[in-house]
Amino acid sequence: MSFLRSVEQRIEGLIEGVFGRAFRTNVQPVELARKLAKEMDDHRTVSVSRIYVPNEYTVYLAAADREQFSTYEGSLLEELQEHLAEHARREKYAMLTQPRVLLETDDDLDLGEFGIATRMVQPERGSEEAGPRVAATPGQTMVYKPAAAGVPLLPSSSGSRSRARR
Repeated sequence: MSFLRSVEQRIEGLIEGVFGRAFRTNVQPVELARKLAKEMDDHRTVSVSRIYVPNEYTVYLAAADREQFSTYEGSLLEELQEHLAEHARREKYAMLTQPRVLLETDDDLDLGEFGIATRMVQPERGSEEAGPRVAATPGQTMVYKPAAAGVPLLPSSSGSRSRARR
């Protein structure tokens, strides 16, 4: 199965990389929604009777991409959270709390690039929703970037982020 996923990622990267370089544009909300759902699928954990998925997603955007969402960022975050909750229901995934999406600016990213970090955050006892951020082990951060055709996906030097093509 991992061989097929690898082939799929390479083909996707080749196609998206060519178009990403030719038509460099701002990140679109539908693109964020699609990649967030993909991250949910990629970071699932199979338990005895459930399939757990991360409940906190941090999206890292270039400054120019973040600026385009400034007038409706709150609504966008709600929509992305609803999209993730619906995806989890459709796939019968278990979440510790309702999904939470955060936006951060990353000056290392160029226009059209974005990264996603996932975490599974345990809710505090006595509350159904996670209150203040609880320390948790971060998941893998994927950076979606148009890259040169034929370049394999490799982890970055930090180990907590890996490069992927948008």
